This record gives sequence, structure tokens and C-alpha cells, in this order.
Amino acid sequence: MDREEPNTHDQIPRPKPRRNYGFLRQKDKGAKPQSEFIRMNQSNANPLNLPPGALPLYSLDEIREHRKVDDCWMVFENKVYDITQYIRYHPGGNKIMQAAGMDGTRLFMEYHPWVNYSIILGKYQIGYLLRN
Repeated sequence: MDREEPNTHDQIPRPKPRRNYGFLRQKDKGAKPQSEFIRMNQSNANPLNLPPGALPLYSLDEIREHRKVDDCWMVFENKVYDITQYIRYHPGGNKIMQAAGMDGTRLFMEYHPWVNYSIILGKYQIGYLLRN
């Protein structure tokens, strides 16, 4: 009498499907890979040539003045970053401009909860957000 093997495939829990973030990929023809931006900054300790010392405090009004592609600041978790040089390397293209000149923490976490932004932008921190 032949014994039938139990079907164990039905008993193995299947992984949940991952959300497809392909729509975030860069579509702009002039865009550069984000990995190039990271490599470029590994050897540059101070890409913005900031003077040594404590970083200043900026109000949201001051930050709002910097929301153009050629002059762009953004806040993540109360830290102010000058992301001007990063924009052309952003995998989502100019979608990053949705948070230009404002606090982009919530939007960033909505699309990139797994990304440690300080690894990518840490050297571009120019100050802290002044909370009223």
C-alpha cells in the first residue's frame, strides 16, 4: 500500500506581499543614481563648507524661503537640511519638492519608513528647527 505524502506547502505560512514602491523610481532622464550621491559624500566630510561650531536655529518662516530646486531646505525630525544638491539624486525625482521649505518628516515616513535619512543627508544638516 502506497502512503501519500502530506502536503506541507499548505501549512507553511506565506510571507505577506510587499508594497510595490516601483512608482517612486526616478523617471527623469537627467537624474543620477542615489548610490552615486552617497559615494560622492563618503570622502567629503563637509560638503556645504559650513564653519565649525554649533548649528543655528531656524524658524519655519525662514525655512519656507528656501523651496526652489536651486535653493531647497527641508526639516526632518526638527533638523534642518539643505537638500539642494540631493534633489537630482532622489529616486522619486522631483516628488521630494512636495516638502520643500517645510517639515517633511510625515511625508518622508509615509514613503520611506525603512530609510535612515541621516545616512544620506547627515552632512547636509545646517541647523535645527526653532519651535515657538
